[in-house]
Amino acid sequence: MKLLSPGPSLCDPYVYQIMSQPLIHHRSPQFLQVYQRLVHNLRKIVQDSSSEIIIQNGSGSYGMEATIKNLFHPHEKVLCIQTGYFSQRFAEMAQMHQLEVIHLHTSSDGTFTLEDIETMYTLHPDIKGILVTHCETQTGALQDIHHIGKIAHQHNSLFLVDSISGIIMNPLSMKQDHIDAVIMASQKGFSIPPGLFMVALSQKAIQKMQTVCVNSYIFDYKLILKKYYDHQKINATPAIPLFLALDYSLEKLLQHDLAYWHSYYQYLHTALCNGLSALQYQLIVKNSSHSIAVCKTPCQKQASLIQQRLCEQYQIRIELGLLDPSNRILRIGCMNHITIQDIKYFLRALCEVTYGI
Repeated sequence: MKLLSPGPSLCDPYVYQIMSQPLIHHRSPQFLQVYQRLVHNLRKIVQDSSSEIIIQNGSGSYGMEATIKNLFHPHEKVLCIQTGYFSQRFAEMAQMHQLEVIHLHTSSDGTFTLEDIETMYTLHPDIKGILVTHCETQTGALQDIHHIGKIAHQHNSLFLVDSISGIIMNPLSMKQDHIDAVIMASQKGFSIPPGLFMVALSQKAIQKMQTVCVNSYIFDYKLILKKYYDHQKINATPAIPLFLALDYSLEKLLQHDLAYWHSYYQYLHTALCNGLSALQYQLIVKNSSHSIAVCKTPCQKQASLIQQRLCEQYQIRIELGLLDPSNRILRIGCMNHITIQDIKYFLRALCEVTYGI
């Protein structure tokens, strides 16, 4: 099955060989070297050599909730920019941890102005953080994290970015974008299976974290970092094969500079979107992430039927729209180990399925 979903998506084939190797012990010197290399290389990915890195078992959603838990006191105010399904999840997590969530609702295509954010600070000058989803995979909308980060920095707020579907495929720099926490996941952008979340924390975030009492053992970032630095130990038994796969993936990614990957995925995404438009599929948003294309089917055709035919006839898996009662929305991933040949094969299959129904 060719996974062209918004995640999980195509893995590097060599990853399966890495993960099938005999286990090493997570307390061994060999694993410690792997872990240290992961920390070093993830700092390169987020472009902040002074950041602290958390790598834990769990999905990206685990990382979103754990980061909220570690960086805010109960009843503090946070501004959540509502761009779709996953930003709403970010807000719900904050509310569950007794934060006072200020919602900035955006238009249907996920757009808003920077003046809208400044207005929120005028109304709520005690906002302690901004939460934003870099790439909203409900719509494909990509947010301008650079200018949002500037505003957060000017108001001395923490800036948390869920870049689970954004990083690698799109530009991101913790330093330049004033980001205090970047949340990532193994199955999106890193070309390996799901099961790990990674978080990069700024020194500003680390300082705030020292004042927060975390009612958790597994997800206490202070404890995780203390064990690593004081005893060179991992907090809990890691998913060792996934750590080894991530080590391989990062080494391979960093054979090129990040601008190479941004250009590569932009090239693939442009080819995908041009092909969809030629088939009369209407893109939902204009400012789309390079990692996904979200589109509406032509001629009132049912998205679920197109998905089913692609799966049955061509062994291609794409996803339906989220919260789409019209059954007209399709979501196609453009991430991980995807090639221009994959894009062309998909477009040929989509053409035959669409106009053969």
